[in-house]
Amino acid sequence: MVKVSKKIAALLGITALLGVVLLAVDPTLREYAPINEAALVVFIIIDLILAGIVYLKPSRTTFNLVVGWSILRIIMQIGDIATLPFLQGRSLLQGPEPVFGYADFANYLFNPLNMNHFGNNPPGVPGVFLDLMILLQIVTAYLAWKVRKTA
Repeated sequence: MVKVSKKIAALLGITALLGVVLLAVDPTLREYAPINEAALVVFIIIDLILAGIVYLKPSRTTFNLVVGWSILRIIMQIGDIATLPFLQGRSLLQGPEPVFGYADFANYLFNPLNMNHFGNNPPGVPGVFLDLMILLQIVTAYLAWKVRKTA
């Protein structure tokens, strides 16, 4: 259990680190979606707090918290697609007709090979980071679910 709790803490820490890097390399997030940027900062803080708790005091309750947080975070990250109507009024998406719909926005958010970058983002941003964070959250939830029975 102690080895797995250290792995879970490391996964949460890596997820937080990816969030910090995303904040640094995604100027479009800062310019056009400051609420999403603030949410990402909160996600990073929660990831780091949970990483510390899991590392220092692994328990059934802690692992249940990690499972719940990981699932909630995945849902919220995928649910980010629903923020498109709020962005439609921003200059990034302005025009006589919306520049893109939900499918295009999902492609922008989650496709790591996306070359149709918007704003000042490099190609693949934010897709590479969001995909890795979701993948790490899936692994984190799985490990925490598995080990919580023995805690």
